[in-house]
Amino acid sequence: MLAERWSEIDALFARALDLAPAEREPFLERSCAGDEALRDAVEGLLAADDRARTFLEHPPSLTAAPGEESAPSGSLHFGPYRFEGMISRGGMGTVYLATRDDGQFERRVALKLLHRGTHDPDALQQFRAERQILARLEHPAIARLYDGGETAEGLPFLVMEYVEGLPLDVYCERNRLGLEARLALFRRLLDAVAYAHQNLLVHRDIKPANVLVSAAGEPKLLDFGIAKQLLAEGLDGASLTRRRPMTPAYASPEQVLGEAITTATDVYALGVVLYELLCGRRPYRLKTDLPHELEAAIVAQEPERPSQALDRPPSLGELSHEEIGAARRARPRELRRKLRGDLDTIVLTALHKEPQRRYRSVVELAADIDRAVRALPISARPDTVLYRTRRFLRRNRVGVALAGGILFLVAALLGSLLQQRDRAERERDKARQALSFLVDVFEHANPYEGGAETVSARELLETGARRASRELAGEPEVRASLLDAIGQASLGLGSLAEAAPLLEGALAVRRTTAPGSPELAASLEHVGWLRFRRGDHDAAEALLREALALRRRQARGDAPEELAAALNLLGTVLSERYQSTDEARLREIEGLHGEALAIFRRAQGPAGLGAAESLHRLAEVSRDRGDSPRAERMYRQVLRITRARRGEDHPDIATFRRALAQTLIDQAKFDAAEEMLRSALATQRKSLPGNHPDVALTLNDLALVHSRRGDYAGAVPLYRQVLAYQVAAFGESHADTAIVMSNLAGALQGAGQLEAAAALHEKALALKRAVYGERHIYVAQSLGALARLRSEQGRHAAALELAGRSLAINRELLPPDHRDFAWPLRSMGIVLLAAGKPAEAEPHFRQSLALLRATQAPDFFQTARVEVLLGACLTGLGRYVEAEGLIEHGRKVLEAQFPADDEKVIEAREKLADLRRLRPGDPRANR
Repeated sequence: MLAERWSEIDALFARALDLAPAEREPFLERSCAGDEALRDAVEGLLAADDRARTFLEHPPSLTAAPGEESAPSGSLHFGPYRFEGMISRGGMGTVYLATRDDGQFERRVALKLLHRGTHDPDALQQFRAERQILARLEHPAIARLYDGGETAEGLPFLVMEYVEGLPLDVYCERNRLGLEARLALFRRLLDAVAYAHQNLLVHRDIKPANVLVSAAGEPKLLDFGIAKQLLAEGLDGASLTRRRPMTPAYASPEQVLGEAITTATDVYALGVVLYELLCGRRPYRLKTDLPHELEAAIVAQEPERPSQALDRPPSLGELSHEEIGAARRARPRELRRKLRGDLDTIVLTALHKEPQRRYRSVVELAADIDRAVRALPISARPDTVLYRTRRFLRRNRVGVALAGGILFLVAALLGSLLQQRDRAERERDKARQALSFLVDVFEHANPYEGGAETVSARELLETGARRASRELAGEPEVRASLLDAIGQASLGLGSLAEAAPLLEGALAVRRTTAPGSPELAASLEHVGWLRFRRGDHDAAEALLREALALRRRQARGDAPEELAAALNLLGTVLSERYQSTDEARLREIEGLHGEALAIFRRAQGPAGLGAAESLHRLAEVSRDRGDSPRAERMYRQVLRITRARRGEDHPDIATFRRALAQTLIDQAKFDAAEEMLRSALATQRKSLPGNHPDVALTLNDLALVHSRRGDYAGAVPLYRQVLAYQVAAFGESHADTAIVMSNLAGALQGAGQLEAAAALHEKALALKRAVYGERHIYVAQSLGALARLRSEQGRHAAALELAGRSLAINRELLPPDHRDFAWPLRSMGIVLLAAGKPAEAEPHFRQSLALLRATQAPDFFQTARVEVLLGACLTGLGRYVEAEGLIEHGRKVLEAQFPADDEKVIEAREKLADLRRLRPGDPRANR
């Protein structure tokens, strides 16, 4: 259906709008070849746009002023300005072409008006801030501000210099500018941005459409509407961060992640613009135009060199490499040669993921372009293996002398090892001692083993893996040790795809060369944990049970710590795989962690790190049993131990803070949970790579806090960010990706975006079925969520069928007295009540309420919500006295925990009002 192809249609429509009418026909012929439905849709949008422009430029009467939303009604004049037509329309306002004709002097201007009816304080503040910003800027390459004020209705307006020209990329393509001319034009744009930065302004939305080039070839930078003042004069920085204003295709990683904005943000956007001007391609390979895929690429995907991107097959609407070369007056081979080297390096330096790795200023970027044009050495350097290794060692927390020595040792040790492999046994032992030291260096690339500079660490690991696989084939045991160490470090960095062949390769070697050995047990554990992280829980359990059996056979006397670690690993996987759906399984998991705790306490004492890990897992068991207060106490003990042993900035501190926050969420302690999660996130930002999966887990829980508060507008962007992380790390078919999709769908549903929520619920359900099969608790949860959504849409038959399937799966998997059985019962009650069947809904609500009262704290807010729902059900049955008692009690509990405008409180009050309205003779009915 065309509705499902909207992003594709919209992208083509936007590109076609930038073309002259005569150029649209061949463009559509090329881009829509064989797809008549797609072409019809784009042509329909173009025709509608033409009709809109005709109407605006030739209005039928004086009362139909341009931009009826914001232009003054009843006149084609606005003060001394006469409207001539609309230039553009944005999210906040509309820009019109106008002429000053009051007899004093005549000038064509661009008049920007805020949309009528805009009462958002942030939008008004942002618009006024733009006026203050433009008033300060006087530069030949920045559109000037002539006038400004407010309408009689209090809406601000701007009168700006009217720039008659083409967007930067369209101008370059249409005039077939060569590389030198493009760089000269771009160089003038850099002067304008540098001037803005000198005035403490970051533009934040640099893109070709915001740079118009006149017929004389002069560029003008436009639209400072979302610019940020570095000293935050009059701006609410928190609100701007929350709104994340940006154009996604030109947004920097820090904009996507909602992090601090600096002048480096503009450097990144300029890098994207330069990339397109030089090679006619976008920096990232994308399969679709979906926002989460683009955000994932910006955060995690390394851009190709522009010289390489020329060979990429054109995607929808892109030119072939022959057409790109022709537009730059060069054959593809010649263009590739010109880009290779300095220009590649300049662009990629501007596009570094880390802001501190980009050019320190626009002035530095401009200087390097000047040097490249004059064939002088540039200041930027390609990121060689030696450079990245040096950065890694420099940042490692080791003594300066040792750090300097390791740089040479890492390069030399493998060579020494290879030179000695065919010598006598004595020399081989020396080589293995060298290997031991090298393995230690690789282990220090793992942030959970001491921290490292992310990119250079990865480069070091990739180099070691390649050499080990290629050059140590005759030393299988040594090769396996090295591959396993590198794989573990890659896993610690969150690079699961890179870790998989290394860890599995080491396991395959050890099964042959070291059966029954501790090394084989270690490989089984490492691959088992990898499979668990990738969502393959069946394989993970099998491997970890095999490893545990080996550890038990190897144990001597008082049982080693390796056995305890294996017990914890298996218990963790079982907890996730089975979701602790029965008491027998919980007892098995509890027994594994309890045995591990006893071993660690004998070996390390009560305050050792192994004991803390075991307590962490036992706390999860308490939480699964519904005893969140006990879990909270245990997690606080875990944090005390870990903080004393690891310090404040270790990733484990963030892990345990996040776990503690989950118990606080269970108890509706949302403020405390949010504080704990933000603290965890700050620690992760210091100690982990920006795209690490553990960061996504923390953001997911932070979004959950917003959802539980009813702040769905705050939850949706966070869940989108998490989804971008998940897709980048694991792909769309991963189990965890499906869970995040469900979370996002629930937030969209709460925000009233039902169609978008339904599509995501359906997709998540299909993924969960593919991963877990039909009879799984996660599948049942998705069925229940989709049932409630269909009920909300008024599709009661579909809702009842879905809720019934969810309830059936839960009946099969859960004992009737399990606390989690309360939720599918509640869902069925909600669906039945909405379908007008209160008599059938009543027993479901009563059973749900009984389970919640038996397993949760007396003031648990979800118990109060079910009391309100049961009361509404009884109201429908005319049993008003019992109904009022339930609704009143539920309302009081909710009002004690949530603000008056919370949706849960509002719902309780509405149900009470319904009861009083329906009860005969109630004097409070109309209050």
